[in-house]
This record gives sequence, structure tokens and C-alpha cells, in this order.
Amino acid sequence: MSKAKKFMKFVQVAGPAFAVLRSQLPKVVAFLDENPQVKAQVSDAITKATKWTRSSFSPQALLERVGVLREQVDYLHRSADDAGEVAEAERFARQLDRIAHSIMLIEAATGRQRRRQITMIRAHLESLSEEILARFISETIEDEQRHRPPRPHHQLGWKQR
Repeated sequence: MSKAKKFMKFVQVAGPAFAVLRSQLPKVVAFLDENPQVKAQVSDAITKATKWTRSSFSPQALLERVGVLREQVDYLHRSADDAGEVAEAERFARQLDRIAHSIMLIEAATGRQRRRQITMIRAHLESLSEEILARFISETIEDEQRHRPPRPHHQLGWKQR
């Protein structure tokens, strides 16, 4: 299977957040082929964000996923070009904080209530994950095209979570 077909299959599976990438597939694949460092970074992010399966219903697995998404949100914040992108990264961070707090509260629940809460949290996490990953891929490619690395944390006043 060609690289373009593999990428297209991923895009179809990953959900509606990748509609923009799907329309730009030839450009994205060509750009990634020309930039192996960016390709490795994007591939690693995709692998980390999509490695959880339906069987990952433990609170620990959900917290691990939140941790991976926080890394991507941190990158988004460090590479933000304007106030809108900073606000978006901060919104993502707040949502991840709320999800992490909800996961910690699951420990007190039992049986059916616990399963229902985990299902709701997973659905919210899936939706947020698609949004963050699409934004992360877009921002990574944009940064490379501009030859602009993300800024270090200490220049932002941003507290990594």
C-alpha cells in the first residue's frame, strides 16, 4: 500500500477533524516526504494519540491519554502565533484539566455508574483528541514551512501541566 493510501486510510479512520487534511492530502504527503523530521514528529504524535483501543477503560489509561494530549497542547501553546492560538491552547488545557479531574473522581464510583462515567469521559476525550491532533499536525507543518521552532516555556509564562 502506498504512503498516500496509508495516510488516507488513517484520515478516514481518525474522524471528521481531519477533513481539512484529507482535502490537502497530496500537499501534506509531499511535504512530509520532503521533511523527514516533521514526518517523524507527526507520526509519533499520531501513534501516541491513537494507540488506545476500546479496551482502554481504566482510569490509568485515560490519564495516560490526557498526558499525551497535554504534550501536544503544550506544543500548540509554545508555537502560537497570535492571541487566538494562545486562547485555543489554553482552552484545550482547561478541558484536559477538567477531564483529568473527572477521571480522578471515577475512583469513588462503583459498577454501572463507573462504567457510564468512563464511557462519557472517553467520548469527550475522543472528540477533544481529534481536535487537538488535527490542530497539532496543522501547526507542526505550518511551523516547519516557516522554519520557526516553538518557543521555550520560560519565554511564555506558560506553566507546563
